[in-house]
Amino acid sequence: ASMIDATDETMKEMALGKLKAMAISSLSNGKQLGTALMMYIQDYDETMPYPAKDYKNMIHPYVKDLKVFHSPAAPPDEKVSYTFNKNLEGIPQASIVSPAETVMLYEGTGAKPEYRYEGKTVITFADGHAKLMTSAEVAKLTWSDKNWKHEIVEPVKPKPITKKKQSGSKTKTRKHG
Repeated sequence: ASMIDATDETMKEMALGKLKAMAISSLSNGKQLGTALMMYIQDYDETMPYPAKDYKNMIHPYVKDLKVFHSPAAPPDEKVSYTFNKNLEGIPQASIVSPAETVMLYEGTGAKPEYRYEGKTVITFADGHAKLMTSAEVAKLTWSDKNWKHEIVEPVKPKPITKKKQSGSKTKTRKHG
């Protein structure tokens, strides 16, 4: 019986080691995606991606390896394992008062993070850094517009700062009466 117990214990340790390695890999993905998003934001008038669901297509030119969009702990058919916080879509980065406490990306494909690493998940913040966090820690973070400097009525689709706006477009006005 002691040989079986030792084997079970070794298997548990190996599984834990593999889970820790996946957590470290996912955290690295979160950091790389945070860096790519910061580069995108700088190039697009300091504005967050819009719409949120298309963030992968917007930042893929800033990413060296597209594998960073897939968590090592996610099902193999899951194409994008990190979700962009919809509350941030299209807003100016400067309007976020506490970017180091505001969720920009989270690991998971639904409306909430998935805690795949012994009760922890990867969160990438609006300043670009990433952390492994518990659900209790995540619950204390900012997700919505409670910390904006001003209210955003309607998000705007960002335009690259390298492109010039066309002038001279005529607008017709209608007379009522």
